[in-house]
Amino acid sequence: MVNRVGAIGAVTALAVAGATLTGCGSAKPQAKKESAGNNAVAVAATTATRAKVYEFVTRSKQGYFYTTNRKEADRAKKIYKFTPTNRNLGYVSTKRFKGALTMYRLRYKHRSAYLVTLSVKERNKLVASKRFVYEGVLGYTAPTKGAGKFQLWRVSKNSWRAVTAAQARALMKQGWKLNGPLGYVWSKA
Repeated sequence: MVNRVGAIGAVTALAVAGATLTGCGSAKPQAKKESAGNNAVAVAATTATRAKVYEFVTRSKQGYFYTTNRKEADRAKKIYKFTPTNRNLGYVSTKRFKGALTMYRLRYKHRSAYLVTLSVKERNKLVASKRFVYEGVLGYTAPTKGAGKFQLWRVSKNSWRAVTAAQARALMKQGWKLNGPLGYVWSKA
């Protein structure tokens, strides 16, 4: 279920737990006919629009919910009574750009849980398992570091969490497992 990349065994996924919300991140689901394992986008965009990554603790405290859609964030707070964490998880691109890593969001069918992955192969495998429903694209991250960017990581312990490197180190001391990097996000819109 998890892709391993590079020396640190990087996982190209981030996941969350929460209630089912209508809509998804900031884009519509992609056509199913994408080449498995190829996250690079051939179309270049000179100026990418960016959206904030919002994080919430679910009402049942089962996990975390992530979205880049402001209206969906408002629904999570007002209707589903999720609690915003107010942690800075940066901004992702809402437009494809050359070399972009696509973040796909899936919903776990058996409890209120969501998973975001950069891997087409993982996405397809999870959907084929009949345990997950594909909900669309959350946004696009950069594959390399640069000015004004920082890296997100995935950690897991009964749920999944997107975190900065410092947060990952702190959570690992509490028994969380480091799953790997999620790409680079921007510190500003």
